[in-house]
Amino acid sequence: MPPPVTSGLPAGTRKIAFLALFLLVPVTAACGWKLGTEAALAAAVGGLIGLVNFWLLGRLVVQVTSGVELAVGPLLVRMLSKLAVLGVCLFALIVWGGIDVVGLAVGLSVVVVSTMLSQAFGLLE
Repeated sequence: MPPPVTSGLPAGTRKIAFLALFLLVPVTAACGWKLGTEAALAAAVGGLIGLVNFWLLGRLVVQVTSGVELAVGPLLVRMLSKLAVLGVCLFALIVWGGIDVVGLAVGLSVVVVSTMLSQAFGLLE
């Protein structure tokens, strides 16, 4: 069991975030090479949105596990409101911003891929 964290982000969360940021550069370049400039921009935006979302979730985990009492109701409201804001942002980018959906999905998946790679290579120990 990892030691409790009272401030900042847990070490594993920081490692995943740095790996995701590192992977975002070649993913953006590959999208630009294969799909064009609009897809590269969408991948970069999607990756940054995914990283911000991951960071906010990491902060929420620290707050919940640091001994600060947070009832289930307020925690659920915070998580659902964060999800709603994320959904509205993605909807606005796709519908009104005209962002490339494939590039956006590729960028958003960078955090998921970095989480799986961190686990596969044992970076979370």
